[in-house]
Amino acid sequence: MRKLERDRITSMGNELISIIIPLYNAKKYVSECMECVTGQTYRNLEILLINDGSNDGSEKLCKSYMEKDKRIRYFYKNNGGAASARNLGIMQARGKYLYFMDIDDILEKDAIELMYHIYQKHNVDLVIGNVKHISIYGDATSEWIDKDTKFEDKDAVRELIYAFANDMKSYKMLYCAWGKLYRTDIVKGNAICFNEKICTHEDNVFLIEYIACCNSAYYVGKCLYVYRHYRQKDSDNESYSNTGYLAGPLDFEYVVREVKKILVEKKYNRVISNFYSEYAIIIMFHCVRLLNGHSVHEIRRLYSIIYQIINKGHGEGVKKAIQYYVQKHDDNAKWIPFFIKRGWIWLIIITFKLQIRNLERRNRKK
Repeated sequence: MRKLERDRITSMGNELISIIIPLYNAKKYVSECMECVTGQTYRNLEILLINDGSNDGSEKLCKSYMEKDKRIRYFYKNNGGAASARNLGIMQARGKYLYFMDIDDILEKDAIELMYHIYQKHNVDLVIGNVKHISIYGDATSEWIDKDTKFEDKDAVRELIYAFANDMKSYKMLYCAWGKLYRTDIVKGNAICFNEKICTHEDNVFLIEYIACCNSAYYVGKCLYVYRHYRQKDSDNESYSNTGYLAGPLDFEYVVREVKKILVEKKYNRVISNFYSEYAIIIMFHCVRLLNGHSVHEIRRLYSIIYQIINKGHGEGVKKAIQYYVQKHDDNAKWIPFFIKRGWIWLIIITFKLQIRNLERRNRKK
């Protein structure tokens, strides 16, 4: 889609698109988010703001935007997590298509228009937009390749799941539910919703379940969504992304189970084991990064989380699965699989801390 036709074709239709945005104590991000969403070149939108029990004055600000723009619909609910907030958004959505967004991220001005154009031109079940990541150190990287790709049929979509499981870091666009345009009839017709029993990766499960119902998909190489990791450094930021890894250290197993339902043949067993191991390592890394260990309580909590991941997993079990682990990237410490096999938790924590410290030093020099 390098030379995507930008002319507005009147015959292409003008269906309503529902943008669902949950928020919790994110007052500082509301204005910037609303400006980029209400300023989209595609105008036929309904913007569902789902306030998940905020107590920081977000409600007043949200309502002020609702008064300015009649496309905004505001809902308040008791705090129940991002999954329950998004589910409420799905229930209330009236659009033909659904789009999920986090309150502290940014949309390119023509994002919705370009994705809608793809739906009209290629008649697919899912449109995935490339994402620009702004790291906690401020540097920017795109999520995947900048080349448009169409997945023509169910087998091609299934191979996309296989590719994700085989090398999840190279297929980061399947991590999260945001940044994609879904068909509402597929979501509601198959009763696809966010699992409210898990604290993190619930959007990953949602996306995998949705893809399993797709007969085709289209990937847009242009970066349309800006995901800002550096918010995680804010000491007063209470957004979902900061606490998720710590709240549910074994939640990633739900993602593995959903992938296993799709890749059921024996030939995929090794891939699933590798997938399980890599997911576990990623979660441990983020737990070590987010829990700095400045107090005895934090150190004990971190030890407990790593212990659960290594010793209390169901299904494959990390100690069993790690036997098949093939490291495809150089950003994970190479000693970690060895330490996992032996259950050396303190060495896992120390190794990750050293790795994080080296990353911080390297990025300070940039």
